[in-house]
Amino acid sequence: MPRFRLKKPKLGRSVLCLKAGECQPLSCSVVSRYVLLNHPFPICIRLPSLGLLLSCVAMLGCADEEKIVRHEIPKDRSGLEHLRDSTGLGGDTSAQKMPSATENGEKDRMVVALASRDDATWFFKLNGPVSRIDETEDQWRSFLEKISFDESGKPVWRLPEGWTTAGQKPMRFATLVIDANTPPVELAVSSLAAGQDLLLNVNRWRGQLGLDPADETDLEDLLTSIQAGEQELKLFDATGKMSGGMMPPFARMGNRMGSSDSSARPKKANGDIVFTAPEGWERGEPSPFLKARFSKTDGDQTAQISVSSLPAAANKWLPNAARWAAQVGLDPANEAKLIELTEAVTVDGVDGKLIRLIPEDEEGAKATIAVMIPKGPNAWFLKLTGDRELVSRSDQVFAEFMKTVKLP
Repeated sequence: MPRFRLKKPKLGRSVLCLKAGECQPLSCSVVSRYVLLNHPFPICIRLPSLGLLLSCVAMLGCADEEKIVRHEIPKDRSGLEHLRDSTGLGGDTSAQKMPSATENGEKDRMVVALASRDDATWFFKLNGPVSRIDETEDQWRSFLEKISFDESGKPVWRLPEGWTTAGQKPMRFATLVIDANTPPVELAVSSLAAGQDLLLNVNRWRGQLGLDPADETDLEDLLTSIQAGEQELKLFDATGKMSGGMMPPFARMGNRMGSSDSSARPKKANGDIVFTAPEGWERGEPSPFLKARFSKTDGDQTAQISVSSLPAAANKWLPNAARWAAQVGLDPANEAKLIELTEAVTVDGVDGKLIRLIPEDEEGAKATIAVMIPKGPNAWFLKLTGDRELVSRSDQVFAEFMKTVKLP
């Protein structure tokens, strides 16, 4: 054991010697620090300081014992990096961080199955490196073909062997883990309001993959159909390079309704269109593409008036009319009938087209009255949709609303 030399303290100050030839003035802080650290070196203390030492030790003994954890930081890494990796602070832990497919040059594959129903539109989406989606294709394709919907309109399924359910996530009905290897393959299940625009959603997904926008005429090639029991699913399947995080749905229609606004004074929605709200209709939340929305309930009947804007180049009249016809149960392939139902209309001095898609009166029937107004680079859509009877009775209200619209 090394020998330690005691230095004579200055002005009667007590000293604590921890290394040969190195002494510090004695105080509770000094003693506490070295007692807590359980310093291995012998401690030499002037005898008059013994009382002070005992007092400090006594004070330490009164406190609850705390466990001291020692972290060894590798020499080639900073303390901040070590803290982040070991505790998860300041970013994702290494276990949570998923490598992107593009990091090794592999492309990403995205598959979305879309179920259009009367009460909601359901999305079943998975994406990841092409090799990982390919490996699990037999599993997820078989799963999609067996999906059914209960009386409340929600999807039900039997979880395949080896699949698990992840925790709840915002904006999702469920997250199903198909393969937990890195990166995991997950199937995200979510829903939006009924009547979603296929072209908008397809272009949103293509944008996430870094692909160019599609035209309405391309949808037939971009979407295939698979049958899930009695429910037809539209399947989007494409590869590209993921450009980042999830984007909010373009065609999203919020379910929350605001307070009724029956003021006759013209209003602005999203700063680009002026209108007078239809009397007795509740104003709903707008969205980036839904510039205005109003709803009305009368008994068990509901209807909605909406205004939206899309690039004019990507919207042609007959494809849109056919899609709206299919949504209310009419034959979308009968172009001659769609042309017969089309009328000329003018909104804010701009010529456009109007179609009334009102099926035969039967229980649960839906109806749509839609207007398309091309102006500059945009095509404006004004629609009245909902239960057949209320839509029919609201035809004149919709016509009066159109007279108040001022396009930008």
